[in-house]
Amino acid sequence: SVWGSMKNIITNRPLITIILAEFFNNFKAVGGSTESFFWLNNSGNYAYRSICGLFTGIPNYFMVPFAAKLVKKFGARATAMGAGLFGLAAYTLMFVLGYPNGAILSDNFEDKSVLNFILVVILLTIAGLPNKIINVANPILTGDALDYMEWKHGLRNEALVTTVQGYFIKLATAVTGWLSGMVLHWIHYEPLKNELGHDIPNKDPNVLRGIWIVFCILPALARGLYGLSFILYPIHGELQQRLIVELAEKRAAVINEK
Repeated sequence: SVWGSMKNIITNRPLITIILAEFFNNFKAVGGSTESFFWLNNSGNYAYRSICGLFTGIPNYFMVPFAAKLVKKFGARATAMGAGLFGLAAYTLMFVLGYPNGAILSDNFEDKSVLNFILVVILLTIAGLPNKIINVANPILTGDALDYMEWKHGLRNEALVTTVQGYFIKLATAVTGWLSGMVLHWIHYEPLKNELGHDIPNKDPNVLRGIWIVFCILPALARGLYGLSFILYPIHGELQQRLIVELAEKRAAVINEK
């Protein structure tokens, strides 16, 4: 029944935790949405964005196999939690180095543009290290949540879980889209154009500081809340071992009956 299916979702604590974590993690996109504003206004050079992307994507090739090793050694829950907290620390460090009188202060970026650019690239590369770790850990955690559903209710319903996850991802995307526009309103950002209609930097110090805060702090909070959400995730330690054993016994009993 519909109610029975919903009850299986509502009482599936691991799945609820994953949905909550993914909801928070989506808010990182709000910081990402201000990236073009940061490169235009704070750095004064759009070209830096393309050059930066050439370097920040490189670690992704190495992090997937490394993520598998982390999951094998520490478990998916601890790996996801660590990735989130690492992201929180990395983005917070970048914020501290740039505000209010740091090496990459947002309203004097161009004073030492090359050095500041190199520092931002390094920090963004470090902050992006958890990306692929999260992409590896999340499907494993979802698989464990499906095992939990089968163990607790005797029903493994991937279609229902995928539908519920998809709904909340859309909800998070909608909230993220709204926030991406509202943060620019809150920091009083106004786009400026020259006589040819091309975008030119807005050098209001308050606006530049606001962009820097959104650029760093929102991704930091998103990653931190993602990691902390897994405190609620129950499948680890003794419960995980019990689930594996009892689920194997239940499956074997069903096969023997057939």
